[in-house]
Amino acid sequence: MAEFPETSGVSDYVDNPSRVWNFDFSDTYTTSEGIGTSSRRVQVPVVNLYNYKDLENITREEIFVWVLIDQILVHFIGVDIAAAAAVVAGQPFIPTRAKFGGATKGTSPLSIVSRRAVNKQMPFRLPMITGRSLSTLKISMTKRLGAWGGRTVPIVGWIILAYDVEEIIRHTLVNYNKLAKPGDKLW
Repeated sequence: MAEFPETSGVSDYVDNPSRVWNFDFSDTYTTSEGIGTSSRRVQVPVVNLYNYKDLENITREEIFVWVLIDQILVHFIGVDIAAAAAVVAGQPFIPTRAKFGGATKGTSPLSIVSRRAVNKQMPFRLPMITGRSLSTLKISMTKRLGAWGGRTVPIVGWIILAYDVEEIIRHTLVNYNKLAKPGDKLW
């Protein structure tokens, strides 16, 4: 059985604040030879602690979450709210008349508004993505500019939100790695 060095706890790591736990597990057991006691010493490895803004002695997981929250707050601006609104307004939850087989059931508020606002026929067909979910997505063609706009604006909203998620994750990793000690860095 491995021997653990004697430690007096955190005071051994003054320059490097960390959490060290020493446990003595003692138990009584009975064998065919009689009653005895067993003792084993377990030492949990050193956990680096960090200070972040006004938070003190937080773990690497906690600092990652706080950096993530800060990055979400930095990147969540008016454009993101408009993108989220476009995605929600583009969902086909309003019931409609009967449609041809294979058509997406329902229509969106954005589609209704854009068809009324831009009632123009184009001389050529425009591609548009339709469907309620990733599994039902398909490309359709239309000459109506209002229908095309009503179905394209939510796609632009999804693209903006996907870009924001990528930026938040990238900036979180970069900022976390600047703060983390070598053993705690990601990538």
